[in-house]
Amino acid sequence: MDIHVALQFVQPGAYLLTRARQTACDATCSAPLSTFRILKKELDLDTATARFIATIAVLPPETLAAAFDHAVGLRRQGGREASRALRLSASENSELDHAVRSALLPRSEELNLYRPGLHSDAKSVCLIAARAVRKPATLSAAQYALLTAPFTAVGVDVPGATPTG
Repeated sequence: MDIHVALQFVQPGAYLLTRARQTACDATCSAPLSTFRILKKELDLDTATARFIATIAVLPPETLAAAFDHAVGLRRQGGREASRALRLSASENSELDHAVRSALLPRSEELNLYRPGLHSDAKSVCLIAARAVRKPATLSAAQYALLTAPFTAVGVDVPGATPTG
C-alpha cells in the first residue's frame, strides 16, 4: 500500500503543506523532517469500496432521501447492532469518512435544497453502508444485508459480501 503523508511546517509564522513519500522531503523545502508534524495519512480505498462510494454519491437527492428514510426504518430491526458489529480501525474509519464527505460536499446545497438536513442524512447513510462494504467479513450475512439494504432498496448494486456466519 502506498502511503502519502501530509506535512505541516512547525516553525512559528511559516506553514507549508506538502506531500512526501515516507522520509523524502519536497524539493521546495530545505527544513529537516524533524521540524514537521504528521497531520494525516492518506490511504487508498479498495476498489469495491471506492466504486460503491462513487456510485452512491451521484444518486439523485430523492433517492438519497429514500435511502436514509429506509435506514431509519431498519434501525429498530437491528441496524444499530449491525453497525456496532463492524470492526474498523480508526484510520480506516477516518479514510471512509473523508471519502464520503469529499464525494458529497460539492452537492451539499443541492441536497439541502431538496430537503433540509439531507446532506447530513446522506453522509450518515452512505458512511454506514460504505463501512459494511469495506469490512464485510466482520458481519454476518444478515447484518451485511441490513446495513446495505437502504441502497439495495433503491436499486444500487452493492458488492457481494464474504460474511462470517
